[in-house]
Amino acid sequence: MIKLIEPLKKLIIDGLAVSGEEVEDQLFGGFCDCGSLMYQRFWFAKESEKILVSECDRCWKYKAMIFNSHSFVSHQSVDVIGKHDFIEFLQKTIGNREFEALLRKSKNEEFDPLHYSKAKKMLASMNLDVEEVLNQIK
Repeated sequence: MIKLIEPLKKLIIDGLAVSGEEVEDQLFGGFCDCGSLMYQRFWFAKESEKILVSECDRCWKYKAMIFNSHSFVSHQSVDVIGKHDFIEFLQKTIGNREFEALLRKSKNEEFDPLHYSKAKKMLASMNLDVEEVLNQIK
């Protein structure tokens, strides 16, 4: 499943984060399973693929449509990670000790440099910038 980290405007695909651009206008993004309209929220580019993430105006589900060049390839459900869910996602992804080191660093408190270093490496392996993450968990 594709995950959207909404506070960072990043999509997690196959364990790697991809940066995206938010769509400012209310543009048609397809039809939802509930029968309502979907509107474009973000566009992402991964190698030769373009990924459109749209949101339903009735049930608030998100869906990703994947294009190769300009041909439709597939669509997938998107798991949205909000600010509160992002903290839980980080704890599960990098571990409690590493998360605690990040949290302490974000609050300018004393932190364990070994666990902080591990957290940085884990985030870097996912294409997530530690500074962006620190700004979100303050």
